[in-house]
Amino acid sequence: AQSDRIHYRSDRKMPKRGFNHPGKGEFAIVNIERLSGLGEKEITPETLLEEGVIHELGIGLKILGDGKLKKALIVRAHRFSKQAKEKIEAAGGQAVVIS
Repeated sequence: AQSDRIHYRSDRKMPKRGFNHPGKGEFAIVNIERLSGLGEKEITPETLLEEGVIHELGIGLKILGDGKLKKALIVRAHRFSKQAKEKIEAAGGQAVVIS
C-alpha cells in the first residue's frame, strides 16, 4: 500500500494558488470618457502620466470604449478595444497603435 502513494517534494517552491506567469504584466486601463475631459488634442501615455490619469504604465496603455467622446482626438496607445477605436474614429479622431 505504501508504494501506491504519490510522493511530493516538500522542498520545492510552488505557488499558493493557480499559476503566476512571471512575464505577464498589467496594462494601464483608461476609458475614452476620461480622455475627453483633458485639454489636450493629442493623448499619449506620457500625457496621461503627467496629468495623473494613470499612476503607472505597466506593460502598456489600453483604451476602453466606455463613455462618449465629444471631440476629435489623436490617441496613441499600445492597445485599443474595438469599441474605443470605433468611437474615436467616429468623433473624427485617430487611434494610433504604438509599440
